[in-house]
Amino acid sequence: MLQRVPVYRLVPGQRVAEDVRRAGGVLILKEGTILTADSILRLEEQDVREVAIGPAAQAEAPTESAIRSAGLQALEQRLSLAGKDPFLDLMREAYLQASAGTESS
Repeated sequence: MLQRVPVYRLVPGQRVAEDVRRAGGVLILKEGTILTADSILRLEEQDVREVAIGPAAQAEAPTESAIRSAGLQALEQRLSLAGKDPFLDLMREAYLQASAGTESS
């Protein structure tokens, strides 16, 4: 059984269960693609909201640590495109503090 997973909950290593297309029908990711941080970032940039993930990928549910790590990696990629900016450094630090706060839960 397929499960639709919001893009913000995807982590590298999960397998796409159905082709992912933009509204106009343009293929973004093929069925069977193993997600990477780059492919997840591309989905976000294309405004994809959710992706079908198959049962095998769900069996290996990502840990909170993996989710935080993937989130930080995606954030680092985005911030690296903007160059050095003190405000962006504050955003990164806020993300690190917020994700560290969830560790104790």
